[in-house]
Amino acid sequence: MKVLEGTRTGMAIAHRFLHREMEPDVSELVKLYRQAAKDLRETAQRRLVKDARKLSSEARRSRLLLQEVTEILGELDAQADVWIAKNIPKQYMKGVREATQGLTDIGFDVETDIKPGIHREAVEALVRSMQTELEIGQARIIQSTQRLIRSTQLEAAIDKQVTREVALGTIEGKAGTAVSEQIRQVLVDEFGEGPVIINGRHYALDAYSELVARTKMAEAHSAGTIMRNLEAGNDLVMVSSHGADDGCSFFEGQIFSISGTSEKYPALSDIDNGPPFHPNCIHRLLPFVEDLATEREIERGTKVPASALNKTHAELERMARKAA
Repeated sequence: MKVLEGTRTGMAIAHRFLHREMEPDVSELVKLYRQAAKDLRETAQRRLVKDARKLSSEARRSRLLLQEVTEILGELDAQADVWIAKNIPKQYMKGVREATQGLTDIGFDVETDIKPGIHREAVEALVRSMQTELEIGQARIIQSTQRLIRSTQLEAAIDKQVTREVALGTIEGKAGTAVSEQIRQVLVDEFGEGPVIINGRHYALDAYSELVARTKMAEAHSAGTIMRNLEAGNDLVMVSSHGADDGCSFFEGQIFSISGTSEKYPALSDIDNGPPFHPNCIHRLLPFVEDLATEREIERGTKVPASALNKTHAELERMARKAA
């Protein structure tokens, strides 16, 4: 380990980044998903409401709607891949650069040249992970569309009844409008309130994309930080502090060992390899060099309760509420 003479203490990096919240630019991706959601609603309304008035067959409506939904999502998938390929590596390298600057600030002698080769595999894994998350959301859109078709009064048996009623001349004006309004309400329920369900909560398509984007960008930043510290020969990192009062509070300012070989500090894997601890988490990993820290700083960073390790965020939230 190389330490420069006359340098600041290990907590200098914490003070440098203490109140800097990571705000990756996800607006472009959210805009793509918002437009896709709009296209899906308009497509479903056109296929189910207008075609219903024409009394086209349920099978034909279903086939055409699913075909159009698949085409919309296919185009969205291609556009999202472009965004991911641009922004995930960018956020990863941001973590690398900030880790390099942080190590330099606290007096750790680290080469400023970054060797792209050793980071390529990590970036590729992060890209695949985000693609998979978005694909899961899109698959649920397809399922939602199928539920929409099944849940309306446009199934084959109902179609036959409608046809009979039309033949009898009993569906006129108000009745036809009522059917259309019912279908529109189903569309709102399915596409307006959210086609993606996570832990029982409904997410609209654009909200889901933002959730995934922010989480994966934060993961990329942490991965870059971890890899750069390992590359520099530094095994310790600290979780940033933001005055949290939720489940994250157990880890703020605490020191962890990347390799898990430290006898003094818990393994980073004990907290799921660090932030993000939950969607939209603002915590990040910061370099920590014990030889450059004061005894007080080290003592303050070794207060993580053993009971908080290897817990889900939901469990940590419950622990935080009980402690409040």
